[in-house]
Amino acid sequence: MFSGNYTTKIVSLFDQMKLKGISERSVRRQQTAYTSCAVIYEFDSQQADVITSLQGPDKQVVLDGDGRCDSPGYSAKYGSYTLMDLNTNKILDIQLVQSNEVKGSTHMELEGLKRGLSLLMDTNNIEVSTLVTDRHVMIKKFMKDNHPEINHYIDVWHIAKVHQTYGLEVYHSLVNQYAPKNTHFFQYAMKARIYIAALHYNENGNRQQAVTKAGILKWKKSYPKAKNKRRAMCCQTAESLNNVGALLKRTFDRRNNFKEALEDFNVVYQRLPPLTASNIYFDKKELIRHRTGRFARN
Repeated sequence: MFSGNYTTKIVSLFDQMKLKGISERSVRRQQTAYTSCAVIYEFDSQQADVITSLQGPDKQVVLDGDGRCDSPGYSAKYGSYTLMDLNTNKILDIQLVQSNEVKGSTHMELEGLKRGLSLLMDTNNIEVSTLVTDRHVMIKKFMKDNHPEINHYIDVWHIAKVHQTYGLEVYHSLVNQYAPKNTHFFQYAMKARIYIAALHYNENGNRQQAVTKAGILKWKKSYPKAKNKRRAMCCQTAESLNNVGALLKRTFDRRNNFKEALEDFNVVYQRLPPLTASNIYFDKKELIRHRTGRFARN
């Protein structure tokens, strides 16, 4: 999980190589008890530190907000909404919304924003001066009616000269490495994976330009197809993976007692009812009888 891999592909690789390993179900139980909660606790710890640094009457926070669905189209199961501080380029909060918590999948983005602003402003007394979002009609109306004190910019280009607003796009591309849209994850796994991406981004989002041993700035050639011309791009310093070490330590600490770790998981995760909870119950045997009876009548 920490590297972005997922169980199905690893088990398939082992099968192709004729290697013996634990079952996919066992891996998921290990992730449930150990790694997922370790990620949650580490993210909460770092989130608290970042939020504390932004508290104070003289602190004006400029937020960039954007949503992401777990699948294309209008039938997404999960929607995550991320709020980033544009002054520090740090992700402050991520809210994961399941479609049956709201009227439908199109309402998940607004619900995520509501929860995020409530956490920052009401719970932690963060003073938000500006919010930048995409052209979402429901968000526009919500900000106008409920937060007129916040400067709400719809078009990011209005303040592009002052703040870097492409950070969330970079983060969302990173999320695709940990939680690709063509793969289904249960709620706890989805939350853990988007949190890992956030931890990785916050650690590496402000990397500087690399230099040679002689102290000369490093550059590389780029050939963007859309512009059909060459250009020079700066080479950044190597990525840091210190967060992985912190996650592994929390995982090993939980490994001492599987039963307690599993009980702790049930406390950390508030399980939501599945999307099929409101469907009419059908007996499996009755469905099989109906299916086979149509073609096998005597």
